[in-house]
Amino acid sequence: ACEKAGEWQNALQIFNLMTHSNIGADAKAHSAMIILNSVISACEKCSRWDKALEMLHWTAYEQVECNVSTFSAAISACEKAGKWERALQLFGMVVQRKAELDTVTCNAIICAFGKGDGWEKAVDILELMAKRRIESNRNNYNAAISASQKGAVWEKA
Repeated sequence: ACEKAGEWQNALQIFNLMTHSNIGADAKAHSAMIILNSVISACEKCSRWDKALEMLHWTAYEQVECNVSTFSAAISACEKAGKWERALQLFGMVVQRKAELDTVTCNAIICAFGKGDGWEKAVDILELMAKRRIESNRNNYNAAISASQKGAVWEKA
């Protein structure tokens, strides 16, 4: 609910309560990842990319497991704020961790490239998706076309 309402402070408070609770370790780890993803998504909706990255960096310190959805939400937060260089760094972390890429994550990074001067990289992501047999959709192609238009190379799309 906090994620959909964009109430990142409330989502963060719930996350902090959960991490300091007495529930079992396995349940806590699973719940932490789900709530973390919601906190980062709420940050995205409130244009708080800085808080989204702060939460992501916190996971390394607290040894909270991240998944591709965690990175996808953080990439989207950076993209929405026009921080495409940061989004690219996060995408590099996903690839470095050999996390399983999905359509949503690829779309987030394609959109981020569209905010900057990365139309070539946007097209490269589409090619990567085909190579890795990641299902693509209209959103992926529209984002790549938009990035190509901004680079004045619409023929490439």
